[in-house]
Amino acid sequence: MALDLIHKGIVTYVSREKKFGFLDADFGKEIFFFAIISSMKGFSGEGGKIGIRIFMKGDEVWFKLRESTREEGKFEAFDLQSH
Repeated sequence: MALDLIHKGIVTYVSREKKFGFLDADFGKEIFFFAIISSMKGFSGEGGKIGIRIFMKGDEVWFKLRESTREEGKFEAFDLQSH
């Protein structure tokens, strides 16, 4: 798994209460992600504020990988963007 690439995946589970989820990555692994909200590129809300996107099961996303902050030897997705 390359940490310097942008990957594609599909959200498979989201816990709104606990603010985390899982996605199936294009390289065949299930990946954890912390935030269920992310900035939407090109979206500007009222007053020029950046809007947020709440990811849901079935959403197609682009994401980056980093080493997990929870478990040694594992990876997590971050900087999720709508596909």
